[in-house]
Parts: sequence; C-alpha cells; structure tokens
Amino acid sequence: MCDTFVVMNSWTKDGSIIFGKNSDRDPNEVQVVLRQPRKKYDLSKTPMQKVTFIEVPQVAETYEVVLVKPVWMWGCEMAFNEFGLVIGNEAVFTKEKQGPEALTGMDMIRLAVERCKSADEALDYILELLATYGQGGNCGYQSSILYHNGFIIADPNGAWILETAGKYWAAKKVKDYGVISNGLSIGKEIDKMHPDLINNAINKKYCKSEEDFDFTKAYASGLHKFFTKYETRRCLAKDFIKEEKEKFDHLSARQLLKLHNPEQEGKEFCTGSMASICVHGGGVISSQCTSSIIAKLSKDKMEFWYTASSLPCISLFKPFTFESDTQFFNEEDLEKGISFWRKREDVHRMILAGRIKVEDHRKSLFEYQDKIDKLVDDLSLESKSKEQYNKLIQESLRLDELFIDQALEKVGPDEKKDTMCGNLIFKRFWKKTNANIDSGRTVK
Repeated sequence: MCDTFVVMNSWTKDGSIIFGKNSDRDPNEVQVVLRQPRKKYDLSKTPMQKVTFIEVPQVAETYEVVLVKPVWMWGCEMAFNEFGLVIGNEAVFTKEKQGPEALTGMDMIRLAVERCKSADEALDYILELLATYGQGGNCGYQSSILYHNGFIIADPNGAWILETAGKYWAAKKVKDYGVISNGLSIGKEIDKMHPDLINNAINKKYCKSEEDFDFTKAYASGLHKFFTKYETRRCLAKDFIKEEKEKFDHLSARQLLKLHNPEQEGKEFCTGSMASICVHGGGVISSQCTSSIIAKLSKDKMEFWYTASSLPCISLFKPFTFESDTQFFNEEDLEKGISFWRKREDVHRMILAGRIKVEDHRKSLFEYQDKIDKLVDDLSLESKSKEQYNKLIQESLRLDELFIDQALEKVGPDEKKDTMCGNLIFKRFWKKTNANIDSGRTVK
C-alpha cells in the first residue's frame, strides 16, 4: 500500500511543483536507491529489455535516472530523471479481472522515466505500454498480491493522475493538488479515458448509462476500500494540503509523509495501522512504509530528497541533485544498497524490541535533520558548483551514517526474550516478520 501526492505551483510557497511518496511494501522487502547514467544500446546486439516478467523492445538510448526499487524486481516504486520527470504508482483494486504475467506498474514507471522527458510524454507512453502488453503478475515479496495501478506523473510544467482497471483507464490533469492512494479516485473528473471505458462499464452493469458513469463508483472494489483504509489516508493528506495553501514547501511535504492517524499517534510502535500515511506494520492487514521521496520541481531548479530507509517518522531526508556526480548504488553492486537499508532497519527493529527509546531517537533525528537542512540553506546562498553539491550530498550521507551509528551504539541489553509492547496480533506479526527477514523473492 502507498500514498502519493503532488502540489502545484498555485498552492506552493515559492511557485514550484512538489511531489511526494511513501512506498508501502512488505516490512522485510529491501528498497534500494539506484542512480543510473545515460546509456546507449546497440540494438543489433540487445534488441530486447527483460523487465520483471516479460521482455519489451530496447531503445537506442535511456536517460539518467534515480530509481527507488524493491531489490528483487526490475521496475521501481518511484523514480525521477534528469529532466525533472517524476513518477510514483499505487496498487489499486478494481472489479476487472487480473491478467497473466505482463508489465507491472513498477516496470511502467522505470520504462517511462528512462525513455521520456515530460509528464505528457510519459502519460502517453504508459498508455501505449498498457495497450500493447497489459498489466499483471504477482508483485508481492513474501506473499502473493495482485493489483492494477494508479500513477501520479509530474514534471516542472504540470502533472497527471492516471488510474487503471485492467486494460481500461482514466486520466485527469492536476490543478491545485492531487492525492492518490490504494483505490480509484478520479470519479467524474476525467480529461482523457480509454475509448471503451464507459461502454464496458455499462455492459458489465457497473453503471446504468453514460450520464450515470463515475469511474470510481463503477470500477472500484468496495471490499479493498474497507481493508486498505485508503480513503482515510487520502483524506488525511488532502486535509493537510488544504491547510497549507500557498505555504506548502518541501518541509510541508516531509511533515505530510510522517503523518500518523490521530488514533495511532503515540502508539505507532505497538500497534499497526493502515490508516496512517506513515504506515507501520503489525495489523491484521499489514504493510509498511519502506522508503520515501520528495521532489521539488521548477523550470530553473530541481531538488530531491530521499530516505533510503523505512518509516519517515524515524528517518533522515537527505538531499540529491543531478548537478552532483555523487553515485548512490548501482545494479551491478546491489549488496551495498541492501546493507545501507538493512542497517537503518536494524534501528527500527531495536525500537520495536524496546532496546532503543523512540523518544531519544527522535530527539537525535531532529538535531541531525536540522544540520542537513542548514547545509542545504547555506548552499542556496552561494555560487553553486559541482564540488559544492558533492560536498553537500556527501556530508549529508556522513551525518546520516553517524546518526544511525550513534543509535545502534545506544542499544540496550536484551533483558527479556520479548520486550515488545502491543497486543497479541502485533507481537505475532513481528515475531514472524523478524524470523523471515532473510526470506523472500530473489534479485532480478
């Protein structure tokens, strides 16, 4: 489960467009941050590209991208490229039947950011992919989960919401802000749609007539709405954004991604909830936020922030810009990316076990985040060079590593076999999750 939003320049503090996403997956599913350079291909030697389940034709050149991806799959949960195109997807559950293994929503994101320069181009390309190959396949890590996909596609000039139901789809241009979660949301606000979208709904008795047609009401699965709590999360995000009209900035985005449902606030490490934007695992139906990003887009400047760790409420957001040559990790050396994520996840598991006090950890988090934010603010006052950007990013990573090392140094003794708080369901969930931390699907 996930939450994705975009706030347009009419609503932000400085006239930029701000995108944010929490990627909610299996709590044991490592997500790595990869920076992939521009690449050229000899199509006579490599005519096809293997994605998660199928092959698609290769192109002569792909663009420079940063991918945030579950380590086992080819595609990615969220990504941005050198032109400021940024895309995130959501699992959506509809009345349309699931198809055979085809493209995943994550494959579509990666193909689009590698091959497209703008949101308009990416929208058309994803629709071409959907029509040509369809969508399908198990996207779960330690269990099976099948779904269709919704997307926010943004660039410095605008943004689209695209939601799908099998081969059918609807899209709308974002005006002031857009929020999507794990269910269809477009309703009647359709700017583009599949040519047979309405006829299919009428023929299958999803609706009575064209006048009666509402994309959400016609195609959405009511059962999944109850279990995923997506409408609760969408309302949390929309209410927050409304309160920030003409004040919204990347700090607002960070705060939004850390939001817990008021009923869970203060109890998030002893009760799981699908009703929070910062989703914590441990409920009957459960996933967890395993990575987060923020993109701040304008025509003359692009800034990105990422966690490369689970749970933004206990993670540092680090800056990134393509104007540096700092390399994260790459697909040829995934073990470094896996180790980076798991070291930060160790802190989370120690908090759950009562061996790190969350209050102390968050106090330290605020101090280190303030140091990173001041580095960014200071740089904005100077003439910028690649060396300055490199120094900023590398110092931010050093501070992040120091923050984690100091947290792990404070781990208390394991005086009891189980010091975890929470009810029986919560404890059983984490006992099983911890026992299975090294199991799951293999790297693609």
